[in-house]
Amino acid sequence: AVQQTKEGVQCQMWSHQWPHTHIRTHTNFPDAGLGGHNHCRNPDGDAAPWCFTMDEDVRWDSCDVPPPSPCEDALEEAPPPNITVLALNHMVRGEVAEH
Repeated sequence: AVQQTKEGVQCQMWSHQWPHTHIRTHTNFPDAGLGGHNHCRNPDGDAAPWCFTMDEDVRWDSCDVPPPSPCEDALEEAPPPNITVLALNHMVRGEVAEH
């Protein structure tokens, strides 16, 4: 996780109000991943992830967050015959009847 700005300044924790007070809290942005950490986020739809900084003279700055890496949990082999893989990665267990 990226915890510093593109200039290398340490990010302030989202749950803290020092050195910068703000309204970007988990209560106000419940789906933005804010909370007791200082990882770069984009709660309000800016051009890039950002954070409040620990520098009293720099309120906030953008972060260099690399694009996400491919999922390593991809299904590599066919599922057993009693498992059906659905489009949204939900698995439903079915019974195979013997006749």
